Parts: sequence; C-alpha cells; structure tokens
Amino acid sequence: MKKVIVLFVIFLTSQLGFTQELVKLDFSDFENTQLMKTKNLENFKYLATKAEVGVAYIEENGIKTYNTENGIKLIRVTSNAIDGLNQSLKFSSSVEMIIIDILKPNFNIKTIDCSKLKQFGNLKYIYFRYQIDIKNNSELQKFDCLPVQVKQYYTKQLAS
Repeated sequence: MKKVIVLFVIFLTSQLGFTQELVKLDFSDFENTQLMKTKNLENFKYLATKAEVGVAYIEENGIKTYNTENGIKLIRVTSNAIDGLNQSLKFSSSVEMIIIDILKPNFNIKTIDCSKLKQFGNLKYIYFRYQIDIKNNSELQKFDCLPVQVKQYYTKQLAS
C-alpha cells in the first residue's frame, strides 16, 4: 500500500510540475510601476520593451538578430513563422523570453514540438500577443509542457 501511495504522490508531483497558468496582461499594466514590482514583472517588462535587449526575429525567410553583444535574450516570432521554434538555435541557451504574435484565427500551438523548447535552458517567459479577436480562436493557447518556472502571459492587441 505504501508503494501505491508513493507512486501516486510522485505522479501528482510530476503533473503539477508542468501545470501552466496563462495570465492576462493589459498594456496599461506596463505603465503601472507598482504593479510590475508587486507581481515581480520588472524583468519581463525590460525584456519585452527595451530596445537594447539582444533580440532574434524568426521570420518565414530566416532569422535576423540585433544587439547580440550580451547574448540573445528575446525571440520574437509571428504565428506565421512559428515553425522556426522547431529548429535548433545556436543562441538558445541565453534566451529568457519568447514573444509570439498571433496573427491568424485558429492558431494551433501544437505545431511546436515541445521537446525542441528544452533547448531554451534560461527561458523565463512566454508572451502571447493576440493581434486578432480572441473570440474567433477556439481557446487561448499555451504550452503545457514547460517547467512551472516558465511563466506564460497574454495580451489582446487589436490593430486600430
């Protein structure tokens, strides 16, 4: 009986270790310094908004990098080029944030091979920016295969 209980506890722990919560952010939240401090999102804001951060743009026709002196900390990719995350990237060990701009309804995150995300050993954040009406998507997308320390956020950002 003890073995069954121990196995059950191990199973639950392993499942909870990969349980992810998707948290909504509004653009006004970025201006609220107190909120950013309270929610421990100062580094998130820095990575998402500062021009001096080393960044790689994964596009359908290749990868462009900027400010690489201190390593690539940020990857920006659109839902049209999401397959680019399935390739091995030489700078993956320094990446702390991935921003995914969702441009089309019925986007399917399952096109990403979760085992390929393990290359991002320092990954802290995944940030989904919906640039479509969310109600047209069947559900909000998130990764269920990441360690619990990788936080996932989303923002609804419709073009005016």
